[in-house]
Amino acid sequence: MRASDSDITVNDGSVDFSGSSLLEFLLSTSLTINDGDFNLRDTAQMIASATSIDILGGQFRVFNQVSLDFDDVDIFIGSGNAEFSDDSQITLRNSDFHVTGGTFETRDNAALDFTDSPVLVEGSIVLNGQSHSFVRSPITVDSLNAGGFQSSGSATVTTTDSPIVINSGDMDFNDNSCLLYTSPSPRDRG
Repeated sequence: MRASDSDITVNDGSVDFSGSSLLEFLLSTSLTINDGDFNLRDTAQMIASATSIDILGGQFRVFNQVSLDFDDVDIFIGSGNAEFSDDSQITLRNSDFHVTGGTFETRDNAALDFTDSPVLVEGSIVLNGQSHSFVRSPITVDSLNAGGFQSSGSATVTTTDSPIVINSGDMDFNDNSCLLYTSPSPRDRG
């Protein structure tokens, strides 16, 4: 499916892409799902630029061997979760990812690669899986009730010039997980 300069709205239903389907959103395309889920599975691919994705009252689930390649995409999930699992590969550039009232979670061998793409979660972040990279991509957690930032298993979370701010909640690293935090030296910051 290819959409360009289009508005797509789904009310009280879900959007599913599976098999080896290709979804391409370009040039001011928006997808709004009200009270439904957005599921990408199997070996589906999604490429998006200059796009917005709003999921209100539903889940954003990416699993199996899905590949996401987003550039200049605003993602908002209200009262739902963002879940990335299995061998999924998620690449974001110049984008924003906002989850309110839910969890941003990776599992299995899912891998995140965010560049210039802030993450704001009003809930919890749980990073398991393999390697996750955040370059100039601030991570902010505003926990509701119990929550915070958690990583476990063999996950490696690498942040480069990406501050992590937890306004309420804990930061926990368990099992063999690891946080590698790098930032330019003061002399390089200009």
